Amino acid sequence: MASIKICSYNANGLNEPAKTNQILYNLHKQGVNIALLQEAHFKSGHVPSFRNRNFSVWTHSTFADSKARGVSIAVHKSVSCTIWNTVSDGLGRYIFLKLSLSSRTIVIVNVYFPNTGQTSFAFTVFAVLDEFADSLPVILGGDIVRLHSICRFG
Repeated sequence: MASIKICSYNANGLNEPAKTNQILYNLHKQGVNIALLQEAHFKSGHVPSFRNRNFSVWTHSTFADSKARGVSIAVHKSVSCTIWNTVSDGLGRYIFLKLSLSSRTIVIVNVYFPNTGQTSFAFTVFAVLDEFADSLPVILGGDIVRLHSICRFG
């Protein structure tokens, strides 16, 4: 498999086309192939159709009640991939993507941790992921800075 550059980025809102285009242009300039975006701020049923010349494949998890949270995964047009399955929650907190890159199937995860209840959220995410991943390699990214307080190392 060729080298793939993955970037995790807290977008703090992708509702303004000019801001979205600037973020995606910068990611393209940096050679990012797959972008894990947090805080997209799309309301369920109101996700804009992205017509970006560099990132052609999009998946989203949105929050039904407001333009809060939300995670997206964007795949650059240079990446040949087949998406087999996706799983997301109804709160816009995570999305799992099972896809084939070249001839290898992997799982890409984008997670946006809540400010409170991180431990129970982590257990939920990892339980769903364990079933979804089916022993495939997993790439985990997102806004997970709070994860260090959940996991005890050493």
